[in-house]
Amino acid sequence: MPELPAIVWLGITGLLGLLIAVVAYFLKRTMTTTDNHGAAIGKLEKNSATKDEVKKHGEDINHIKQTYVTKEDMKEMRTELRAEIEKISVAVGEIREANLPKEDFYRSHIETNRKLEQLQQLIVDRLGGQ
Repeated sequence: MPELPAIVWLGITGLLGLLIAVVAYFLKRTMTTTDNHGAAIGKLEKNSATKDEVKKHGEDINHIKQTYVTKEDMKEMRTELRAEIEKISVAVGEIREANLPKEDFYRSHIETNRKLEQLQQLIVDRLGGQ
């Protein structure tokens, strides 16, 4: 086998070193990417919900769906409430008109007592005069 000149050996060694550097670069990049993916997976596992949490939230969502009131339903309910309040207001007004105010009651009671006292006095005067 013929001997290769030193320059060829230098070129082969350089190419071999370059090849090792390229392989090392890609290996390092792959390892870094794998580490980053591992960290991302860890964050996902940390932030993800367990089966029990998903079940609980599913129950909460079902409860909300069952008790949810739409805007239309709320408007209808408000309209009904306003109608009922109006009926109650009318009824209260009728009660006020049909009943005697407290001051008028006291005034008529005092007047009745005064007339009763006058009648008693009249009876006493008539019986005492005989």
